[in-house]
Amino acid sequence: MSHTQSSRRRVGIGELVLLLAILVGCGPELTGKRLFMEAKEQLASIQDPAKASKELIAKPIQGFERVVQRAPGTVWAARAEVTLGSLYASRGEYDRAQEAFTRLTKGCGTYLDLCGTARLGLAKIYEAQNRWDQAIAMYEELAKQHPWAGPGLAAPLYVAGLYHDHGDEQAAKAAYERAAQFYVERVPQAPTAALKAQAQEYLISIYQRLHQWDKAIAALQELLQEPDGVDKPRVLMEIAAIYERDLKDASKAQDVYSEIVAKYPDDAMAEGARQRLEELKGSSPTNPAADSS
Repeated sequence: MSHTQSSRRRVGIGELVLLLAILVGCGPELTGKRLFMEAKEQLASIQDPAKASKELIAKPIQGFERVVQRAPGTVWAARAEVTLGSLYASRGEYDRAQEAFTRLTKGCGTYLDLCGTARLGLAKIYEAQNRWDQAIAMYEELAKQHPWAGPGLAAPLYVAGLYHDHGDEQAAKAAYERAAQFYVERVPQAPTAALKAQAQEYLISIYQRLHQWDKAIAALQELLQEPDGVDKPRVLMEIAAIYERDLKDASKAQDVYSEIVAKYPDDAMAEGARQRLEELKGSSPTNPAADSS
């Protein structure tokens, strides 16, 4: 065999080995995607999965279980676990839902958003079963492990809301104060402008709930400093409303309403600001019409 033939043969074998490696590596992903889409299509054909008979729902459930078994470690397996957990929970099969969600939380890997969804699912299951301590613990874990996922960022508010819904106002207040500290710490660390604004909005809502009006105004004014992604006329209207409604400071409220009209005359908020200005000026003690009435 010539040197050239031998080189070609070595190159051909090398390319074949590389191709096989690529195909084997992609296998679970491709299999998982195919099986997931098949199961998803089967589920979509059922009008109301939560109320469907066990016989009817069995096929898509088995389909999602095949994804978990045949494509472990892939995003499709993670998505299948979330789907199974959600499907079982909607049917009141909480033990099986808990099993699916727990499997995912124990092997999150790189699928942090899906793992966060699974933890949220577990918290909701505990709520449905009146297992309040476990629900609160899961919400706290959700906030700790996934602070920048949607459910994780909102989790401290869920905890406070649980206490409030069950009439424990002292515990609710303490939970809201802890939540406020959580957001104060997270705002400077936000990975995106949108998440920073969301954390600020949650913080503002807590200050308002706790009637900490000065802190609410300060947080709203900080939000106004953001260059993008903030509805500034709406934020100014919130500030004006706090001055007028909660602090009973008509003068400062008028200043803010006037700012809205001057800076954003064509915004939808400007019309509301004009109306409030007219009403406040009309009720002012220095207004002649008000004096003569």
